[in-house]
Amino acid sequence: MRWTIDDVIRSIHSPSVPQLAVPGYTGESGVRRIGLAVESMRRHTSNEGWQAMSGLCSGGYKLYGHGLDDSNVEVDSILTESNADVVVVQDKKEWDAKPKDFREERARFVGIAQLANRSDIFRVTAIRDAQHKPQYHSEAAEEMGAHAWIAFYHPRIVNHLAPYTRPNHIIRTYNTVDPSEVPDFSPDKSGAILSGAMNRKVYPLRNNLLAWHKDFPDVSCIKHPGYHRDGSNTPEYLKTISKHKVAFCTCSIYGYALRKIIEATACGCRVITDLPEDEVLPEIDGNLIRMHPTATKENVRKILAWSVLSYDPSEQKHFAEKAIQFYDYRQVGRRLACDIEKLRSEY
Repeated sequence: MRWTIDDVIRSIHSPSVPQLAVPGYTGESGVRRIGLAVESMRRHTSNEGWQAMSGLCSGGYKLYGHGLDDSNVEVDSILTESNADVVVVQDKKEWDAKPKDFREERARFVGIAQLANRSDIFRVTAIRDAQHKPQYHSEAAEEMGAHAWIAFYHPRIVNHLAPYTRPNHIIRTYNTVDPSEVPDFSPDKSGAILSGAMNRKVYPLRNNLLAWHKDFPDVSCIKHPGYHRDGSNTPEYLKTISKHKVAFCTCSIYGYALRKIIEATACGCRVITDLPEDEVLPEIDGNLIRMHPTATKENVRKILAWSVLSYDPSEQKHFAEKAIQFYDYRQVGRRLACDIEKLRSEY
């Protein structure tokens, strides 16, 4: 049974949040590039948000924010100092800490609305969890006068969940890995692993796998460690999954190409996933064994048995190398910087 992006879109609600008007842009150069970043995200449970911003440094960006070499958080002062042509702003929820939030309160940028008054600056923000508080993120984009959004998942799904975005102003990028955190490939692996948050509403297939996994031979399950900024769990997570031949990497009801798909491939695992078939991941799509989100227990049993039995170390090392090379956060950052510049020059 096929599972496509159209199927995902038909199955999830699109909120009634109007598309934002196109802000004016009078700039002529994209040479001076800066990012307003949250340094503490390198110590979040999962460090992908930090990798996305720090990767831009490889594309010529300078980062500003609390805890960085330039720790300024006053937007007006940053703009004066940098004389920026392009500004990329980290997703507001990461620096707009609320009471009892695990996020760093000192990371808050002050005077972000100043950006909307600068038609000479090309303004971009990130949108990761498009389903999350669409009204809040619409207001955040309007406040800064965003010209474009960086999306980590398929643009059609992102636009469906966040209809305030403009489809032609969504810049697609991908989740990343840090090669220094990926264990060296070893053919000494066994069984399968299931990991991640277990919200049944959001991850129905993952919850089914959790209920079934004890009835399958040699399947381990690791719990989500919770959200914090006490140090990234990513390196230890990669060590754990690298010990297995197969990784279950479900995508949620939103059909997201989650980071764990890339991580598991980089760690030498075959990946069983419900990623839509037309959401094709560059370089590593051939490593994905797709199944339908409504797969039965018997379906999963057969797919799992075949995946473990036909595991080929040489093929998996090949895909691991591809994943590490293509999804290296610095390489992704360089490509993203080029894509931002392309959109800016054509705006």
